[in-house]
Amino acid sequence: MNMFYSVFLTRLRNLLLLFTTATIIVSCGTGSTTSETQESTEVQDEIGLEEEITKVDIAKEDFERMLNTIPEPTKVPVVLQSTGAEYDMNLLNPATKAKDYMTTNDKAALNLGVYSADLGYLCAYSKAQDAINYLNSSQNLVEYLNISNAIQMSISKRFEANLSNKDSLISIANQSIELAKDYLNESERFGTAALVATGSYVEGLYISTSLVENYPSDMPEAERNEQLKSLVKTILEQKEPLGDLVNVLDVLGDSEASIVEVKDQVSDLFDMYDVIGIQAKLDSNPDELLTDKTLKDITAKVAEIRNGIIE
Repeated sequence: MNMFYSVFLTRLRNLLLLFTTATIIVSCGTGSTTSETQESTEVQDEIGLEEEITKVDIAKEDFERMLNTIPEPTKVPVVLQSTGAEYDMNLLNPATKAKDYMTTNDKAALNLGVYSADLGYLCAYSKAQDAINYLNSSQNLVEYLNISNAIQMSISKRFEANLSNKDSLISIANQSIELAKDYLNESERFGTAALVATGSYVEGLYISTSLVENYPSDMPEAERNEQLKSLVKTILEQKEPLGDLVNVLDVLGDSEASIVEVKDQVSDLFDMYDVIGIQAKLDSNPDELLTDKTLKDITAKVAEIRNGIIE
């Protein structure tokens, strides 16, 4: 049982205890004295306070813990690069579209997450010059969201000073998005932070599933199977952080209508993971994964969610 449900159940038990106490006080005796009335009123007030404990209140306590379990935006791209998968610029959302997302905070937050994953992909493959364009687009969205204080001006200078050092670029890319998330958490803009995390997660998974879907056939079978195994393992490993993301969105969904649609889509994606079925083929014949229905369904769902974010 994760911390979210533990806290929720504890508070629910407290609420029931208070309700039971109030019932006993009200039902005892036939004549209510002034003292009894005051005591009953105090208990009722306490019940009222407990009833104000909503999912969002619980989210404020557990939000940072759950958010930190979601992979850094560079984690999946780095793993993909290590599998030997070839770089594909067409998988990225064009940096020039950033201005199209400066219409609502929700759109800007989701695509700030998308661009953070794209930036990680570029850094993992040492595409430093292109990465600068994505960093600039990300900073434009950061300014639109009024969180520019979280992204210090030194980030760009440090990035340009380390163009030849892939590890440094990856570290700086992670730091830039972490600064933004920290600022959002401290200012209790939980919905915006959740949408940034969602965009980043979906984009990383989109890149992974697209690489499997379009995997080249003109390579030695042994090498092909080994790389396919690595790619699919990367996709399977996203189930646990996906569950954490569902929790993050769930605790916020009742209070922020804009998150409901995203939450429902991400929940549907989580329900589609058939790890046992895919794992069996992964162990026996990796080539079958290219036609695996569950994997194809996941790929299509990820693409659907991603298209909704970047359109």
